[in-house]
Amino acid sequence: MLSYIALNVGIVAVTIALESVDVGLGLGIGLFGILSVIRLRSDQITQQEIAYYFVSLALGILAGLHPSPMWITPALSALILLVMLIVDSTHLAADARHHTMTLDRAIADETELTTHFVPSASTS
Repeated sequence: MLSYIALNVGIVAVTIALESVDVGLGLGIGLFGILSVIRLRSDQITQQEIAYYFVSLALGILAGLHPSPMWITPALSALILLVMLIVDSTHLAADARHHTMTLDRAIADETELTTHFVPSASTS
């Protein structure tokens, strides 16, 4: 959830800033090309890292643009940071967990899989 919200808020912020700046079509496409480098389904980095990577790119792009009026850049930057603070808070994602399991065999039956990792009280 964090990476998708960060992606959407970042794109909206950069789009709003680009709207008030005289730039060519090539620059706009290039900026979004830079932002599209991030792969949202990467196993190498976590979704949280992807979100913060994207936010740092969006903040850098916003800082490089000089939209008119001048308050747009700090306001959009503050909006991005506020959204990240709220969405990545422990209160909102208290139930979110990430587990890595390594099995020595394939278990196709969900009931058997559950009992394999959560033994009943009678077996202890």
